[in-house]
Amino acid sequence: MALRLWIAPQGAHPGDLAVLNTWAAALDQQGWLAIYAVSDANYPPLGMALLHGSVMLARLLNVPVGEGADWLLILKLPPILADLILMLVLLRLVTTPALSAADGPSPDEAGLGLTYASHLAGLALIALNPALIIMSAWWGQYESVYALLALLSLLALIQDRPTASGAFLALAGLTKLQGLVIAPVLGLILLRDVLSPGTASQPWRSLGSVALGLLIPFLVFAGPFVATGQAVYVGQRLIALIAGPGWPTINALNLWYILTNGAGNWVFNAPLLLPDNTLVLSTLSLRTIGTLLLTIWTVAVLIVLWRRDRRAAALAAALLYIGVFLLPTQAHERYLFGALPLSIVAVGLTAERPSLAAVALPLTLLHSLNLLWATRLVEYMVPPRGDSGC
Repeated sequence: MALRLWIAPQGAHPGDLAVLNTWAAALDQQGWLAIYAVSDANYPPLGMALLHGSVMLARLLNVPVGEGADWLLILKLPPILADLILMLVLLRLVTTPALSAADGPSPDEAGLGLTYASHLAGLALIALNPALIIMSAWWGQYESVYALLALLSLLALIQDRPTASGAFLALAGLTKLQGLVIAPVLGLILLRDVLSPGTASQPWRSLGSVALGLLIPFLVFAGPFVATGQAVYVGQRLIALIAGPGWPTINALNLWYILTNGAGNWVFNAPLLLPDNTLVLSTLSLRTIGTLLLTIWTVAVLIVLWRRDRRAAALAAALLYIGVFLLPTQAHERYLFGALPLSIVAVGLTAERPSLAAVALPLTLLHSLNLLWATRLVEYMVPPRGDSGC
């Protein structure tokens, strides 16, 4: 945490900082409920509420909004605090009674099936994870917030707390839409419980509890926009960046970067010469192919999960985030982020006990390198095609 707090005032992603400062100024002048009408804000309501919280804290401390090192620290407090809570979650796992399983935990295990060695290694990988540090302490984006909430949603359902699971899922999606990537995994677990032979009314109660959990945060954070007639407009703003033709990749070193040899990567202020609605294979566009590939990937992951117990859900959710990063067009370099905490927890939850080095470490390394490349923090690396600012 000390490292994050030291880095935070030093700087930020120049393009994203300018955007966040513009939104912060609009929040300061017009308030949260007017933000979508007076700016080009495209975070969901909770994401904008977190930014508004930073604005109000800055005003309370007499810190100029959008200016200076103190503002940078205040701006980044939500993701930095989310990193801290992620560490506390892993600490909590080691003292939580192990999940029920046919074979049960071995004597050297604790928490949700994590061995002490895996727990300590995972905690260190969260605390010292370069990707988390770059994203939360320097970049200033809210990836850690939605990743934390998505993980809490998954853990709550694994532990048979459906209302909490639904609430955390809603909060994750209300922070950033990427928080909803785990929804198919949660849905499959609930569906399997309903269809399992011998089940009574409890699974249906779980469905109702999840729905209630989803509804409460929605009413709190989205309800005011619905009540003021802004629902359709806000929805359009949230998907505006992907609604039309766009770049095959936005600094994500994924399938489309490889297939286009970098020519499909976003370039600042450059003409869009290879939009993702370009037709290939006669009638299929790049976007359609990416969507089909992601659909196939998701179905394959869910089929495998169907045959496993709930402890495999964390690994399945991590795989969905990997798919969202690798396969669809218009993916950003940040989209792999949600897989990091899930992969660390998956090391202890999956029955096969994949080693930490085989799961979480490669993801951390690759994602960190992609972020460094996209932000040009390391000058000797091959620079992206244009200055990153998205």
